[in-house]
Amino acid sequence: MRKIILLVFLLAVTFCKAQDDKPAIKRFSFGFNLGSGYPLRDYGSIGTSKLPISSFTRQDTNALSGYAKQGIHYGGFIAFEFTRRIGITLSIEGDENDFDLNAFNSQYFNYFPPGTASAFTAEPYYITEFFLGPHVNFPISQYCSIQCSAMAGIISVTNPSLEYNGRDTVIAEYSQGTGYGYRIGANIKYEVTPDNNLVFGFHLDLGYTSADITYSSYSLTYSTPFNSFNYNIPKTMALGILQVSVGAHLAF
Repeated sequence: MRKIILLVFLLAVTFCKAQDDKPAIKRFSFGFNLGSGYPLRDYGSIGTSKLPISSFTRQDTNALSGYAKQGIHYGGFIAFEFTRRIGITLSIEGDENDFDLNAFNSQYFNYFPPGTASAFTAEPYYITEFFLGPHVNFPISQYCSIQCSAMAGIISVTNPSLEYNGRDTVIAEYSQGTGYGYRIGANIKYEVTPDNNLVFGFHLDLGYTSADITYSSYSLTYSTPFNSFNYNIPKTMALGILQVSVGAHLAF
């Protein structure tokens, strides 16, 4: 009987020591990332079947081709771990993409005699994304893990103003575009100091953001003679961005 009690005691001590040796869960983490954004869906389209030049050949549409080019992606996040495997993330993402003026002008020139038309913009797209959602961790080793997430939130888009120069000079401006969207992503994390109370690490992040953006109104301003027209006709744009970035994070 004493041998059994002693064996149970030794097993209990061994089990408790094993638990003590296992690093405590780091409940909170925050970090930032920087990389590239690749426009998809209508946001990256240069198709002429939708504004901004569809009205030259057919009736006006209620949709937009974005003519967006590859640009900068950046963001930051705060996360909380419920267990070693499951947590929740709040992220604020941003994207800046230039307007593909060369592609647009090559199409716009077709409707006017040579040398009599051009279009210009000095502004990029500015996109801000607020997301919240769960994530799941898949440990690979003490130092490395994969995290997958699915989040939903609100997206805001500021369109560049576009100046058309042809028979007249026309400036087209759109209201602030907004929409509900989602982001699915995965990142590979490498922890430099996994055993410390404050963990420092790096990560490689891959995400896809999608939303249907609505612009409540737009305006056209003609220079000669000066006229300004406001249209309360909602326009929509199917937004898609593939986001690839690297960053650093702290967990405690």
